Amino acid sequence: HHPAHVASRLAFLDHLSKGRLNLCFGNGSVTADQELYGLDPKLGGEMAREAIDVILMLWSSEPPYEHHGKHWQFQLKDNVDDACLLGFIHKPYQQPHPPISMPAMSRNSYSMKIAGERGFIPMSLGLNNEYIASHWDSVEEGAARTGKTPSRREWRIVRDVFVAGSDDEAYERSVNGMLGRVWRDYLLPLFDAFDLLKVFKHDPDMPDSSVSPEYMAEHLWLIGSPDTVEKKLRNLYQMSGGFGTLLTLIYDYMDDQTGWENSMRLLAKDVMPRLADLVPE
Repeated sequence: HHPAHVASRLAFLDHLSKGRLNLCFGNGSVTADQELYGLDPKLGGEMAREAIDVILMLWSSEPPYEHHGKHWQFQLKDNVDDACLLGFIHKPYQQPHPPISMPAMSRNSYSMKIAGERGFIPMSLGLNNEYIASHWDSVEEGAARTGKTPSRREWRIVRDVFVAGSDDEAYERSVNGMLGRVWRDYLLPLFDAFDLLKVFKHDPDMPDSSVSPEYMAEHLWLIGSPDTVEKKLRNLYQMSGGFGTLLTLIYDYMDDQTGWENSMRLLAKDVMPRLADLVPE
């Protein structure tokens, strides 16, 4: 997508939401999109980096606009009308701009280095310990290039969470509920198609066929009683070296809305208050 178009649409959405917009820029790794738009997957990181520069430039300046980069070239000089506001790119509601995150999936993540360089919010997906631990190294590497000092308080880690009255109940409602269905029927086949099941494995030598919802429940999901989920969160915190925010993935629990609401209630009112002592640097 052209960054000028993206800048205008995002700014408009920020106004519609009265400043509740949070942004996350990715490199565009979906192979179908790459083929459709004729993109070289090796250039995704470069294009994203330049596009972010363009968007921030448009949000912080007035016309005329001009950019001649490696991947994007445009200018708007002769068709600017102050009276009718033609040729003006929308500015966001939040100033200087909404919070910006960068997601990470791979080891030695390019996105995490950008986050470190720019002071953006790093966001790690629900991967195995080795991958997640490497992400903060990439953040620090990127920050060193620009003299920034990143804070682990800004780091967000994504996990699937389901809390219930007992471990057995949580397992049943997650593995045999919507959480298990999403992973079994869609997400695991999708990651398999991209040859990315390795990002979940605690043992690289284990076969891909062993990566199942049952495996995810044992090794990666934060499921169980409040006591168990607290323990798993503390282990995740210690393994990562400390992070500031837990993001939970949300699915359509129309078949178990009561169980899902109770899970969120237990997480917010029982589990999280116990973790108040975990304050990263």
